[in-house]
Amino acid sequence: MRKLEAPHVPAAVRILGTMGGPGVFDAFDIQFAALMKRLAPGLTDDALWVMALAARAPRLGSVCLRLDDSPETSARPPEEWQALLFPTGLVATPSEAHRVPLRPLVLDHNRLYLHRYWVHETRVADELATRAASRGVTDGVDELLGELFEPEHHEQRAAARRALTDGLSVIAGGPGTGKTHTVARILVAALRRAQEEGHDLDVALVAPTGKAASRMGEAVRSAVVQLQESGVVDRPLAERLAALEPSTIHRLLGSRRGVHVHHDRRNPLNVDLVVVDETSMVALPLMARLLDALPAEADLVLVGDPFQLTSIEAGTVMDDIVGPAGRATAARLLESDDRWEGPLRDRVTVLTATHRFADDSGIFRLAEAVRAGDAGAALAVLENPSDDLVWIEPGDETATGLIDAELLAAARLMVEAARAGEAAEAIEAASSVKVLAATRMGPGGVREWSERIKEMVKPDVARSGLQPQWFAGRPVLVTGNDPGNRVFNGDVGVTVATPDGGLAVAFPEADGECLVGTSRLADVEDWYAMTIHKSQGSEFDHVVVSLPRVDSRVLTQELLYTAITRARRRLTVVASREVLEKAIEHRAPRASGLGERLWGSEQRA
Repeated sequence: MRKLEAPHVPAAVRILGTMGGPGVFDAFDIQFAALMKRLAPGLTDDALWVMALAARAPRLGSVCLRLDDSPETSARPPEEWQALLFPTGLVATPSEAHRVPLRPLVLDHNRLYLHRYWVHETRVADELATRAASRGVTDGVDELLGELFEPEHHEQRAAARRALTDGLSVIAGGPGTGKTHTVARILVAALRRAQEEGHDLDVALVAPTGKAASRMGEAVRSAVVQLQESGVVDRPLAERLAALEPSTIHRLLGSRRGVHVHHDRRNPLNVDLVVVDETSMVALPLMARLLDALPAEADLVLVGDPFQLTSIEAGTVMDDIVGPAGRATAARLLESDDRWEGPLRDRVTVLTATHRFADDSGIFRLAEAVRAGDAGAALAVLENPSDDLVWIEPGDETATGLIDAELLAAARLMVEAARAGEAAEAIEAASSVKVLAATRMGPGGVREWSERIKEMVKPDVARSGLQPQWFAGRPVLVTGNDPGNRVFNGDVGVTVATPDGGLAVAFPEADGECLVGTSRLADVEDWYAMTIHKSQGSEFDHVVVSLPRVDSRVLTQELLYTAITRARRRLTVVASREVLEKAIEHRAPRASGLGERLWGSEQRA
């Protein structure tokens, strides 16, 4: 972070240093403010200040600066801000936003946007509303779904029906609620109906990251195998489904250097059905580009968990789209609650029945309490250990010693299997228990856990003199996209011995493992532990959640919920009571107007 006192700060905006202090603004914010000052030399200090805050907002994950809800601006009535900003000639009203010459900012209902983010948000809202109004053919759908869904899976069946009969459908739910189970049956039904009508169906399965796309493919193929074994799907259809290769949204759009795309509204995609998984990780600009490139007649299915961590870039797209349905106690709430109006009112299905955990599961009850922001209920769950949940206070050496012993045992099994070239067994051992930390550095962070595990397993590791960083049993996390080797940021694997005496990293795939020579991999790091952010889309039998010893701004309700829901069978939480309470009560502060555009002002209730 560059400080305001640095010489590169233009003299015209150095007043920002006295108004906010070092570290409040970065280089972009400062240069944007300097440009505004050049365009309107008469700008007041307050107007300059609020424009710099609006420029900063996307960097902090917000789409806009909410003047009535921001700590820096809420003390002044919105009417005063309007009177201060509109006369500058740099801020447009929504009705003026498309007029040439374009103005760099837009003030819309007390939300101040950089112009491009206002365009992204309004386009997404308009496109979703238009697609939600589209209706398809319903003939034969119920009979088809009756073959694919068990009677007790009524929520999943309702979600599939919407996907098959509406231009837009949204499937929301936590882990174990059957999202992939539902998507696989939607694909079966859509392809079977297309066959019966005598035409092919162009389907695109996408996710925001390569890792998420890979997981999506594995999950769908696994579900298809089960459908084929049960006799619901014949072999030709199963092969057709298995041939669907999920990709990233960027790759589908033909993104070049992350900015320019091959497909847009002038050159739309050639698709009939698009399914987007892990939509909670999709940033607003990326969603806008996808909707721009989607043909009007194509169907769109958005899938994800609105309570998980949001995208790294600006926006809370999935949370905004799901809206009040996400806070419903049952998916049918929207059908009986007249407070909620909007184009998506009957397009969202929230899957609430979990099939992974029993109702008395400690993991399930803790996740629900954290999702609700109820620190008291969460601590009550933690204070009563169950078969699948344990809470350890930092400094409890006895309990921590038991965790260390389990981590060491798993690491030794991984090394033993890797030396024998048994890739599947090595990956299974590496995934059996995993530390997920909120931070990389500091007490309780990834670095501390990783170094401790490496030191414990050191006697079992045989390092090469030529490449000491590579050895059989080294767990690896990919930190950059590498399409040439078909590995992507967030992919994980284990280094194993090869028959020729060399080493390769085994990455899990749906039908086995992919081996990549160690000399071909550049952007990797040890995978003894990982950040919670990097764990999105992954699951582990036993998850050890490690929070910092003191409160941190990264600790949020969404972060903790995401960590908890990575556990399949067991969860250990290593954190103090104070830190847990603060994390559960702290929601990620992101400002957006998309939810209000789709659901009305009650969205913020």
